Amino acid sequence: MVFLTDGHRHNFDTKKSVEYTFQNSPGERLQTILLSEYNVTVRSQGRESVFPYSSIIEVQLQRGHGFYKTLLITNGGQSITVTNKSYSTERTVENNSRAYSTFIRILHFHLKDKSRAVFTSGERASKVGMWVIAALVISFAISFVADYLGWGLVNPYLQSAVLAVMMGILILAIYMGKWPKRYKPTDIPLEFLP
Repeated sequence: MVFLTDGHRHNFDTKKSVEYTFQNSPGERLQTILLSEYNVTVRSQGRESVFPYSSIIEVQLQRGHGFYKTLLITNGGQSITVTNKSYSTERTVENNSRAYSTFIRILHFHLKDKSRAVFTSGERASKVGMWVIAALVISFAISFVADYLGWGLVNPYLQSAVLAVMMGILILAIYMGKWPKRYKPTDIPLEFLP
């Protein structure tokens, strides 16, 4: 019997393999991930990769508009992306939320004792940083093009600074609540599970 963070008891036999099959996008291959007592096995079109739990160095939980995603990063630099959606052969989207949620909980159960992974939820800091840099470049470009065309209202440097601040506020509003946060594998943030 395993106790998870939602306060309910779940009957998981962690000695047996747990299997989750999904296809992240129509262009990707169907994948199956097996969780055994000591390893994560990824199978796709006859190929198989086995990773001991100890080789997983980072787990990132993310959510978007109607989907949930988990990134598993190994010490070899490989990244495994697991989502709650799967595409069938007709390119229709199937919602695997219940199986995904169970899979993620069992994965965390194994990792808590067998890995020293860093657990984060929210957007990657590099993605937010990329948007901030893009906002700065766009604000300078708009300001200097407007000044060149004679549409500038004030000094182009002042105008670009004002635009950069406005775009920064917009980015903060978009990513509010999605900033990366660390968590313990025994305290999975429930807003990142379907």
